[in-house]
Amino acid sequence: IGEKRITLDYQQSPSEALREPLRFVVYAPSESPPDAFEKTSFTFTNMTFSQANFAFDSDEFRPGEPFRLYADSLKTYLQLNPGKILSIVGHTDHIDTEAYNYDLGLRRAKSARQFLRSMGITSEIAVESMGETRPVATNKTEEGRAKNRRVNFVLPDEGQ
Repeated sequence: IGEKRITLDYQQSPSEALREPLRFVVYAPSESPPDAFEKTSFTFTNMTFSQANFAFDSDEFRPGEPFRLYADSLKTYLQLNPGKILSIVGHTDHIDTEAYNYDLGLRRAKSARQFLRSMGITSEIAVESMGETRPVATNKTEEGRAKNRRVNFVLPDEGQ
């Protein structure tokens, strides 16, 4: 199977009992081109948060517990590495115009930055928007559009 046909997806289990721990789905080329979706990152230096963080057409950052735990570690890391610059990249689904979604993505990144500031993070934080241009899921379903409403937190590599 080609690498571009494999992707990581996630969904919260509806119950405490984990009945289906792992599921693999292979995308058929006719369903979506191999390069149709950006791969989501889940590493400390390139972390993506979506779904519960932004409601449709909203820039209000509503972080859940996973983000709060990440942000606490991020705060410690930035205190120990004062020269590091954090970049926050805002994304949207495809509903509305490209220009509107670019602005909405930027407002989402700024809202996430403000949340980090309220936690006491004083390091330099750059913000940017990709708007609707880098979906991680289909925009044909509400579930997919929710995954596309997200922010990325990126720290530079050691060589930068």
